[in-house]
Amino acid sequence: MRGERYSSIVFGDHAPERLAQLLNFELTELRTYFMDLGNEVRRLKAAHAHHQGRTVVLDTNDLLHYSRYDKIPWAKLYGKNTVVVIPHVVVDEIDKKSYATSDTIRKRARGVFAPLEQTLTEQRQGQVTVGGVRIEVLLDEPQHVRLPNNDDEIVARACELQQSIAPVQVTVLTGDNGMRARALAWGLDAEKLPEKYKIDQITAQKDEYLQTITAPEEPEPVSAP
Repeated sequence: MRGERYSSIVFGDHAPERLAQLLNFELTELRTYFMDLGNEVRRLKAAHAHHQGRTVVLDTNDLLHYSRYDKIPWAKLYGKNTVVVIPHVVVDEIDKKSYATSDTIRKRARGVFAPLEQTLTEQRQGQVTVGGVRIEVLLDEPQHVRLPNNDDEIVARACELQQSIAPVQVTVLTGDNGMRARALAWGLDAEKLPEKYKIDQITAQKDEYLQTITAPEEPEPVSAP
């Protein structure tokens, strides 16, 4: 029992019949609230039942400064039951950076947006599997209100996911020290992707590799017979 209604019940001068009515209203409301909460928990559990192995959450830094997410051997790195999650806010950040003033960032963002768009399209039709693992965009529900800071928003969404799939562990993957500190402070695991997948670390065939992150892949021309 809460607030003014509680005070009215405890301190009000009510006839026994009225007191019983007030208590019944309050208990019915609380019972409905907790039933709805329990149903929501069960819905979330069912929606995330496929999280059986490790779950990794990517941030914008991963998508811009590392190999394209659909080119990384996730199963080899984190196990065959890995689920790779991209929060909705990351998609919006990539979209925004595709209009950045920096030519390099703009090209990388536009290159990443193509596979993101494909992932979103395939996700509406069913699960998306790349390299033996499931990849999904964690979409915001209509009533969701984002935090003002995007880094906080990403970590908060990872925490919500952790609550839904526990005891399966959620790991935030990011090359951003501040983001890793946030994740650790909120009780999540936090790691960096291996350096060999970082674009700036690649020396052999660098131009060819950069092409995979800066533009959608084009099909090879068919040779004439």
